[in-house]
Amino acid sequence: MRKRLGADAANILHLNPLTNSLDLYGDVGFRRAFIRTTKVPISTSIAGKVLMDRGVFEAPDLSNNPVEFLVKDWYDEGFKAYFAHPLIVKGKPIGVMELFIRHTFYPDQEWLKFFESLATQAAVAYDLYRTFNDLQKMKQNLANTYNATLETWSKSLELINIESHGHNQRVTSQTLRLAKELGIEESELPNIERGALLHDIGKLGILDEILLKKGKLTDSEWHEIEKHPVIAKDLLSGVNLLKDAIEIPFSHHENWDGSGYPQGLKGEAIPLAARVFAVVETYDALLSDKPYRKAWTKDKTIDYLKEEKGKKFDPIIIDTFLLTMK
Repeated sequence: MRKRLGADAANILHLNPLTNSLDLYGDVGFRRAFIRTTKVPISTSIAGKVLMDRGVFEAPDLSNNPVEFLVKDWYDEGFKAYFAHPLIVKGKPIGVMELFIRHTFYPDQEWLKFFESLATQAAVAYDLYRTFNDLQKMKQNLANTYNATLETWSKSLELINIESHGHNQRVTSQTLRLAKELGIEESELPNIERGALLHDIGKLGILDEILLKKGKLTDSEWHEIEKHPVIAKDLLSGVNLLKDAIEIPFSHHENWDGSGYPQGLKGEAIPLAARVFAVVETYDALLSDKPYRKAWTKDKTIDYLKEEKGKKFDPIIIDTFLLTMK
């Protein structure tokens, strides 16, 4: 704007309805830094008048037609000419564009039309930027609410004693840490987090007398428990925002050697997120009391992970996990 219109300095002020002022949005060409904190009152300023009247203000020679606020506040800037144009979007004034020139300047109609064109473009650009920011804030608020809902779902398993206290939060944070160590893309982490939080959500479809049974489970009872990944998939696949988070709830009981369930996947056919989570979840689960057994010691648990390397678990993931434990 400054280059194309031959100005020495320029700024854009945007309307702040909360303070009934015009706040500085951006500027260029001023000698003094104080301009960057300027709040221009609407009721007592030329810019405010431009905003309210929705018309262009022209002062091509300030020595003959002094503008009091310019003379008073910016005397040492040496401005000799001043122009201002309202920024209007959809019939609504949202701010003011100001131009400052250090010599007298009488513009022709072509210059004034170009000034108007730039003001229109600036208004649209600023409005789009503000709208984008509002959408981003709305998206973040929605995401926060969404994540809080997921955490509530996951905690429901703890409330009915299906999972030990804090299990879901522990395995989720540890899975994310291990995923980063393994170099998994940052963009994949939100889905991994959601999948980890909801890894056992399918157990809500299993009878309590089986889930909470003390002592050894029968083969038929184990068969019922092994249905929970399929229940989780059926439950989550109906939620668009969770379709990409199904890998862990559906596949974290698959084994590296193909002996797992529900699909009997083998090796790298098992989704990476599920392979990572399986190691973390097994470690945490073995360290916790269950209705059918007491918690293991840390040494016994680590020995078990080493024994099952290449059987139940991806060898590379086991090695990486054990390194992070040190």
